[in-house]
Amino acid sequence: MRPRILIADDGRKVVDFVAMSLRTGAYTIVSAMTGRDALRMISRYHPGLVILDLVMPDIDGWQVCEQVRKVS
Repeated sequence: MRPRILIADDGRKVVDFVAMSLRTGAYTIVSAMTGRDALRMISRYHPGLVILDLVMPDIDGWQVCEQVRKVS
């Protein structure tokens, strides 16, 4: 199974650019546009790496990080 990377950013162009760069490697890329979506994707896919924007709608990146650290 290929390692998963989650890109969490509310800017679609940023997500697309980073994903394009990482797809050249042997990674499965998943993305989220909000903090809540990021938490759902982390719970569902258990990515090995999360690239996290700090300023997102609903829940910011700091809060996402705090929630993840509680369970990881």
